[in-house]
Amino acid sequence: MGKNQINKSKDEIGILTFHNADNYGSVLQAYALLNTIKKITENSCSIINYSSDEQKGMYEIYLPSKGIKNHIKNLYIFLFQKKKRIMKKKSFEFFRTKYLDIDSEKACIGAKDIENMSIVVCGSDQIWNIHIKDFKDFYMLSELSNVKKISYAASMGGIDLNLTECEKKQIYKYLSDFSAISVRENISQKMLRGCDIDVEEVLIDPTFLISKNQWKMIMSKRKIKEKYIFFYSVDYNEDSVKIAQWYGKKFHMPVVIMYTSWHSYFICKEGIQWSGCTDVEDFLSLIYYSEFILSGSFHGTVFSIIFNKPFYRIQKKYKDKMVDDDRIHTLFSKLKIENREINIENYKSYCDKIYDIDFKLINQNINNERERSLLFLKKAFENS
Repeated sequence: MGKNQINKSKDEIGILTFHNADNYGSVLQAYALLNTIKKITENSCSIINYSSDEQKGMYEIYLPSKGIKNHIKNLYIFLFQKKKRIMKKKSFEFFRTKYLDIDSEKACIGAKDIENMSIVVCGSDQIWNIHIKDFKDFYMLSELSNVKKISYAASMGGIDLNLTECEKKQIYKYLSDFSAISVRENISQKMLRGCDIDVEEVLIDPTFLISKNQWKMIMSKRKIKEKYIFFYSVDYNEDSVKIAQWYGKKFHMPVVIMYTSWHSYFICKEGIQWSGCTDVEDFLSLIYYSEFILSGSFHGTVFSIIFNKPFYRIQKKYKDKMVDDDRIHTLFSKLKIENREINIENYKSYCDKIYDIDFKLINQNINNERERSLLFLKKAFENS
């Protein structure tokens, strides 16, 4: 065992998820699942500190040194963005150390580091989306045999991956020995059943397992004194930026963002401004204190709902067609949420209805889904 590797005891429950992504939703869902499992079991529980090399590369300060475009971008980062990108990276490292109890010096590099655990839970996020850059079959526990395997709301993404026969056979090989499987979206359940995998439940994202008041306990204080619209997206595509700018002008409020993708550094103009915040706790605060939210992100939408904030989910357009994201469709269906999705073709007609949302029934549905989810986890641990 190398000095920087981990050694887990047999009575411990491990969670394998995308906790190492410098993405606000990723670390917060990991935090939620970790704390939930700690409350419902007597076993010790920890996050398995594993991430693929591809995932590590996605969140480096500089882009990979491949091609002239990346060299030009890296020069721009060095001259104008380096400080902000370092600040953001340190914010995530701090959150993982404080709230996920992650020691960055100790990493899981393979099955031998966790084979002595009693149970491994494949957590949520898109850890089973085999078509994304940072997927590895290790997230399906491909190398483990003598450990109980459970998944909680694991996701294969929001669209049908049109799996090949070879991919179906591989997925069956990896997941057929799981003792309990739940996924987050209906489309994930459909795809896994097409691989002859028994999916017991479609369950809500781990972030809903923690109440609004519990989330408020870790969020930072109010960052922006004036009224503002919070605009949060992963890619801040051209259509979503146009919509956000229009809403800012319409409601006479600044549109506030956090930096996520490369493109997000270039949209602070015409009413859009950087919040000045990078901390994970600030993400929660910016949602909570906003007048309303425009979200192109799954977890941006999730926390709008948790905090009972008026919001619109911005539907993305790709190749002249609106993208039907089953992550959102499944969530809205479970919570009985209607008319909360806008796009570049209809956003103006919805503006007068932004505040027309009654959270009473939605909150009751969250409670019901939370109970279903906790019951699944308790039964899975008891059977294991």
